[in-house]
Amino acid sequence: MADVEVPEVVGLGVVEALQVLIEAGYQTAHFWAYSTFDDLNVTVRQEPRAGAAVAPPALVTCWIGAGPPDEKDPHKPAMPLRR
Repeated sequence: MADVEVPEVVGLGVVEALQVLIEAGYQTAHFWAYSTFDDLNVTVRQEPRAGAAVAPPALVTCWIGAGPPDEKDPHKPAMPLRR
C-alpha cells in the first residue's frame, strides 16, 4: 500500500487527535499513543479496506499505549490497548 498523507496530530490529546482524523475524512485509522513524561507521541496510519473509498463519516479505531515499560523488564514495550 502506498504511503498516505496524515494530518499532524503529534502533541494533541487522544480526543483532539481523533477529531482531526474524523474531520479529515478518515474511514479507518490506527492510532498509537505512548506517553513519555508530559509528552504524547502519536503515530497514525490509514488502512482502508482494499478498494474502499475513504469518505466521512469516519470510523476510527484507537489503540492507546498502556504506559511506560514494565519496571521489572525495561526492554518490554508498553502493550497497546484497544479502546
